[in-house]
Amino acid sequence: MRFQVRRRVAVLAGLSFALLLPFAGPSLANTESAGKPDPGYNWTDPPADIEQWRRENLVTEVAQRLVPDPEETGIGYAGMVVSGERLSITMWWHGELPATVRKVVEDANDGVSVQVRPAERSISDIRRAVSRIVAPARIDPRILSANIEVLGTGEEQDGSGISVRYDAIDSSQALPAPDEVRRVLELVAGVPVLAANLGSNAVWASRQDDTSPWYGGGMIQNSGGKCSIGFAGSRNSDGGSVMLSAAHCSDWGQNSSYWYDGTGSELVATWPNISIVSALDSMSMKTQGGSFARVFGGGWSTQYGGYRYTLDVIGSFANHVGNKVCASGANSGEHCNLTITGTATAACGPNGNIACPAWEAQNPSNDYAVVSGDSGGPLYQNTGQGNVRAQGIISYTGSYRGNATFFNCTGLGGTRIRFGGSGVACSDVVGYIDVSRVLSQRGITLKNSGTLRLTAS
Repeated sequence: MRFQVRRRVAVLAGLSFALLLPFAGPSLANTESAGKPDPGYNWTDPPADIEQWRRENLVTEVAQRLVPDPEETGIGYAGMVVSGERLSITMWWHGELPATVRKVVEDANDGVSVQVRPAERSISDIRRAVSRIVAPARIDPRILSANIEVLGTGEEQDGSGISVRYDAIDSSQALPAPDEVRRVLELVAGVPVLAANLGSNAVWASRQDDTSPWYGGGMIQNSGGKCSIGFAGSRNSDGGSVMLSAAHCSDWGQNSSYWYDGTGSELVATWPNISIVSALDSMSMKTQGGSFARVFGGGWSTQYGGYRYTLDVIGSFANHVGNKVCASGANSGEHCNLTITGTATAACGPNGNIACPAWEAQNPSNDYAVVSGDSGGPLYQNTGQGNVRAQGIISYTGSYRGNATFFNCTGLGGTRIRFGGSGVACSDVVGYIDVSRVLSQRGITLKNSGTLRLTAS
């Protein structure tokens, strides 16, 4: 989310999307490093943290062998929950398990146990149901007559149904009772609505003075406010060096003529080298001076050479419920050990008329995971060895799946976050766009460092 976002009436204040690429997918080694010294890696994560990330990477690699692209299976896959702590995977499948998937289950080793359970519906079935009620091409008359506007949904991993957040189309007219809302939405969607909650529970979610070639997690700003930048890439069409961010930062393309760094001293990108895809909440910027496969870690105020100051990007990973991930925005810094809780769908775009699939992750420590100004920043899985694997682009703070906890962060400016104030939202849930879907649909190849760098002892 960024600062000074204009908020549409009865449409969520923040949205996002999801999906991903196989870890072994295409990537491009860094070619631009002139002008910025390598900060070195003079830190070591605690042994317990290194072991935790090793186990997380282990279960994720097995999960990717099971379902390389969970969002594009088009068959019976419904969902999955992984646990690095228990080295276990639970997968739900609708119908007969294909022989190729069954073989991976039978051959799974590395100490990872895999359990397959029957699902009532596949993820494809759930997606089709959601598309009938979230930003449909034509609003069903049953929804119109009930005065219901669907803001977003959460989808269950076992295919049992969906949860819905809604508001009134016409605020001057009464809404039906919650049970009637559920009945109407079930009739239109064609799947069980497990919960229907009134009102949005999500809000659009710098480091501060970066220079080219640009790193992920740095702050960008223009006259509309401040946001973060995500991962570095290269356009397949012409090899142009780009950085990813979030489309809502530019008011869906209505305020994207230029972007500067966090201090306003160096130009990052200008129109027409800025491209918006609202359906992915995605902004791509062909940057002045190039981009680099590295992200900022640590706190927002971490100084050059400090603990986790920067981390190399070595590829991408798929998203699975139960994975532990890190979000790294320019306004609040890096937050790790966030647990992926599931998928969501939100109504996005300048008129709220586009359905956008998303993922959400929650901080289990009763603390915030993302704040205003972090939108567009990188979300990744740590290797525990000074490197990360890309998983998402930060989009919103709060939740369409359930009730997120919002914190009073008004007085935190200059301490735990860089910019505080009454317009800053802090929540324990981060919504994000799957980076691999963005890359594949936009024709961009992820840059990576090309090496697994071990931490110094």
